Amino acid sequence: MTFKIGDILRCKCSSQEGEIRALYSEVERISHQQPHLLRIVRIKDRLEQGTRDILINLMYRDTTLVEMQLAVKGSKSKFIEQASKLGHYLYELERSQFGPVSELCSIWMAKDPRGGFFLDHFRKNNKRKSEEQRKKPEN
Repeated sequence: MTFKIGDILRCKCSSQEGEIRALYSEVERISHQQPHLLRIVRIKDRLEQGTRDILINLMYRDTTLVEMQLAVKGSKSKFIEQASKLGHYLYELERSQFGPVSELCSIWMAKDPRGGFFLDHFRKNNKRKSEEQRKKPEN
């Protein structure tokens, strides 16, 4: 599995569709009037898709690529909601500077209920590795 991530900053705004469209128009206006401050690089309008959002990649002050997600609030099934959380979690793992280690620390620090799962996984891996080490013949 490969990921291509170009932006280093990200924000998400969630609201009703009318407010999301108004915010999008304002970002577009600023981009046209002050392109040295904020320039639209790419737009993915996914309002008619399952995610019901608009992804905008922006160049801030010609130095930093950022992503803005404008999401329409709505009623989602429990499955869609959980699948979205998992997908976002995997995305954040790939984005993070130190990968899974920093994300794991973040989960533990926030006392996230997922911490128990990762702690068990971590212990199993460590146990397996130490058993492999014991089985290796010494030189």
